[in-house]
Amino acid sequence: DTGLKPKERHIVLQEFGKVARLSHCKGIFQTDFALNNFLVQKLDDGGFKVYLIDYERTVIRNNLAAGDRFWALAKLNRVGADFTISDKMRFLLSYINSGLDEQIYPRTRDDIKSLIRKLDRESIENLKNGAKKMWKSCVKGGRRFKEYNGKGFKGHFMEICNHGLLIDYINKFDNLKKVGEFEFDNSQKIISASVKITDKSPDFEALIYKFSGRNNSLPIRSWQNSNMLLKARINVPESVAVFNDNANGYLVTLSLMDYHSWSDIKEMFQNIKTGDRSRIAFLRKLGLFICRLHNFGVFASNISFGDILASSKNGKYEFCFGHTYNFLFKLCLTQAERLSDVKKFAVYFRSIINDIELRDFEEAYFKKYTL
Repeated sequence: DTGLKPKERHIVLQEFGKVARLSHCKGIFQTDFALNNFLVQKLDDGGFKVYLIDYERTVIRNNLAAGDRFWALAKLNRVGADFTISDKMRFLLSYINSGLDEQIYPRTRDDIKSLIRKLDRESIENLKNGAKKMWKSCVKGGRRFKEYNGKGFKGHFMEICNHGLLIDYINKFDNLKKVGEFEFDNSQKIISASVKITDKSPDFEALIYKFSGRNNSLPIRSWQNSNMLLKARINVPESVAVFNDNANGYLVTLSLMDYHSWSDIKEMFQNIKTGDRSRIAFLRKLGLFICRLHNFGVFASNISFGDILASSKNGKYEFCFGHTYNFLFKLCLTQAERLSDVKKFAVYFRSIINDIELRDFEEAYFKKYTL
């Protein structure tokens, strides 16, 4: 909670580490060991108490092996940019020093930093595995996704959405407000239209992409890419449905965020005055975002930095991968492919960035570099 004072945040992290270690000492192995399975209570004396909840996917063992503990900590480590290295250090120090068993953990600051790097690598592998499973499951009927076959359409949709309403909008596509039209890979014409979905509260803004051309697999690939990246906790517009008729494909993306607040990264950077420290913050956050994409194998020769959108809120920058059809997913990018994309960034920003700013971007990128 960013509303906590620094001292309160430190106390919560310490309590968090104690509860995590105590659960492992007691042999509790939760396969969904994540932040949303912990609750924090503020006490009358100003202290905090942390609770582990949701035992649906939990087993109790006599002794939790070191490998299982490491795996659980790596799952918990998927916390995003809101947790700094210092936050992770405080949590791990509390975890290490709260043991009731004989498990041996590193004690020095350098060793704990090394453990954080190992956890980061393991977290990425966990997310990759989950993302690959999502890529397959979103085109099968299941708990979250449903298959559709009727009214001249076949496709898939998220269980929570009103697929009948979306089909009605698609049938009226020619009358909708158009917001974009472009060619993709010389084989596909893509037209996007904006609609407002008012059967939910709050209202959703929706973009419906119509794909016309030879590449009939592109809409379903975009659907799979979007769900896979969201599972990997990479910011992309959320796809909630994909349909095909005999001639065209349709992808529906919904978002609670204000779609119009997102801008081209080059355009937003140009609007920040030279010498303003927020230029450095922008470039560092962008470097971390691109490195995160690379760590998951997202980026390839056909990518454009114009596919990355930026938003600023309360002085903080966020980035979003805008077009999920326009990339090639690989299991692991080579060092040469990564460096090639970093050079592309320098070319893309050449006219508006100086050498010092480029170095800030590269330092932020290589800080999270993981092969």
